Amino acid sequence: MAIYNDGILGGFSGKIGPVVGSRWRGKNVLRSLPRKSTVPPSNKQVAQRDRFAFAVHFLSPLSWLLTQTFTFFMGASGPYRAALSYHLKHAVVATPNGFEWKFSSVLISTGQLRGLQAPRLLVAAEPGLLLQWEDNSHQALAHPTDVLTVVLYVSQQHEFYYFEDAALRADGEAQLPIPEFLWNKPLVVWAFFRTALEATGEAHIATSDYLGNIVVVKPA
Repeated sequence: MAIYNDGILGGFSGKIGPVVGSRWRGKNVLRSLPRKSTVPPSNKQVAQRDRFAFAVHFLSPLSWLLTQTFTFFMGASGPYRAALSYHLKHAVVATPNGFEWKFSSVLISTGQLRGLQAPRLLVAAEPGLLLQWEDNSHQALAHPTDVLTVVLYVSQQHEFYYFEDAALRADGEAQLPIPEFLWNKPLVVWAFFRTALEATGEAHIATSDYLGNIVVVKPA
């Protein structure tokens, strides 16, 4: 790395020939382009890369949501990187046939707000889903106006669907209509509460609850 002050190139950012220009701590910096390694990666390195790619593939569609909901344990790395680090350690499982998700360990949100108490997920007659829970708004870190968000994951299509503002904590249940194109497909479900801003003046989020796998069967 070299530091220069208004040389013949002036200050610049980006690649020119074999060097890269950038700003670092208020100074113009030149770096050589990194050379590609000629050493084949080890089996451990390949496995780490595959594990990382597997996690990124799953979490990328959730990135916009995680930036809002995965903030409690993020440290200085930012919410998405914190989520990626957590899931690499706790939710990605190596098998003889590759990697799998431990969905019960997947977190859509993290926070100190109280979560759902005694949740039950049922198939409704509409068809759709019925989510029920006990109203625990009398407990600490819980409010009757806390708002419910439900997240569905369709593994066959690698798609996520959201029910925002599905209900309030005091309601004790939420009706979730499921569109026909999701009938007969396994759905993985999580839910979490967040505070209504008008209730507390600031946003708080609960750590998400894993509600299990469920199939909405097409009516006969």
